Amino acid sequence: MELNELKNILIDCDKQLEEKDWIEVERKLNYNIPLELKKFYNQSNGGIVNGNLFLMNGNERIEIRAFIPTRYNKFCPDDPDSTMEGTTLAEKTNPTIGSDELIVGVAWDGKRICVNAGTGGVNFYPVIGFNNDDCVYGTPIFISSSFDQFLSMLKYEPEESDDNLIREERMSKKKLQIEISAKKLSSEDWLEFEENTKFNLPTTMKNFYLKNNGGMPNLNLFSPQDEDMDEVEINIFLPIKYPLKGVQTIEETSRSLWERNMISKSFLPFAIDSGNNLYAIHNKTLCIYYIVMDIWRNEWSCEENFKANSTKIASSFRYFITHLIPEE
Repeated sequence: MELNELKNILIDCDKQLEEKDWIEVERKLNYNIPLELKKFYNQSNGGIVNGNLFLMNGNERIEIRAFIPTRYNKFCPDDPDSTMEGTTLAEKTNPTIGSDELIVGVAWDGKRICVNAGTGGVNFYPVIGFNNDDCVYGTPIFISSSFDQFLSMLKYEPEESDDNLIREERMSKKKLQIEISAKKLSSEDWLEFEENTKFNLPTTMKNFYLKNNGGMPNLNLFSPQDEDMDEVEINIFLPIKYPLKGVQTIEETSRSLWERNMISKSFLPFAIDSGNNLYAIHNKTLCIYYIVMDIWRNEWSCEENFKANSTKIASSFRYFITHLIPEE
């Protein structure tokens, strides 16, 4: 695929880059960005693939979901990790990915598309797990010796009806806003909360709650990472320390459910749907689970019931919060 062809199939590209942006990015990353990659980003500052863009790696078909903008992500303007610059900085100390890798895109199966700042070569890194809120990457897959060669390997199939694209378009129309929040939290409130619950929670969740202490989201649907699952609805995020009218705090809700043995103590519920089913974070994996409260069989053990009523829907709080979408 030629560079000018790629421009025509990327939608929702971000703000055009200027030379001063590249100077600042290279200064922060302490890399000279490969010229082929600069040329691509000067044409399209990231973007979501409109249709099916893929390459064949042996017998494996790898479909490209999106290219990450170098800077200026309009979907997540307050999250530096949503740009190539921010993600690369954040992953520099990650021992499971090369220190010279620039993370420029993501495939539909979660693989990260990386360009090596030294060689210019392209590698794909599969995500095999999570450590707190950080990705754990598997063995890199060599794709090409240059970014131009990578582009030449890409093939495109237009698709008139793409559910994933529709979801992205719905995401792009609105920014997440929380209404009717409880009293604003201080950093000391958060530390006290973690001490009381004995949960060491991800920074993304802390930042979210310091900005919005619970409340009702305008983007009230979530599409699970498992594409076979239906969208689920979020009615309200539970507050911390300071209750809302008719809504208990996370601590009150958790302790009540733990004491009655209704959920595992590995789960900390932070949101509910309109049927009082729970959204909870796991204390070790920090993955997000959907817990259905009306599934319980007396002939089963608590552990068997916990397993039956809880379903993993997101690999991290960051993924969960950035993939909320509005109702159509």
